[in-house]
Amino acid sequence: MHGLLFSGQRALNELFPGFEQEPLRAGLDVRVERPGYDPFPHRDLGWSGYAASRPAIEHAVRRRVESRANTTLRQRCRVTEVLATPNGGAVTRVRCENGHGVSETITADLVVDASGRGALTIALL
Repeated sequence: MHGLLFSGQRALNELFPGFEQEPLRAGLDVRVERPGYDPFPHRDLGWSGYAASRPAIEHAVRRRVESRANTTLRQRCRVTEVLATPNGGAVTRVRCENGHGVSETITADLVVDASGRGALTIALL
């Protein structure tokens, strides 16, 4: 299980209203077992959290992103370069290669470098 901390829950719910569906209530839904506490008291500890596997959380976010009319996700597409305006003031495009090896340049209002270590952004800078 991957516990989603409060700030992550809040951010995802702001981006995707309704993301928080059924919280886990500490002490009621999530049980803790410790030696010498048999059984550990069953009571509401006053806070709720969300837990799922990381792939489940990522899948839920992806479904919500895909449902946005102004967003396009491309399968089997690898960004090879992040491109800025001529004065370098803003990122406005990316050069990518599709699954067939064809290169194209895509204009975008927002570019997120999720390549792992930010190598594409570092190369631009």
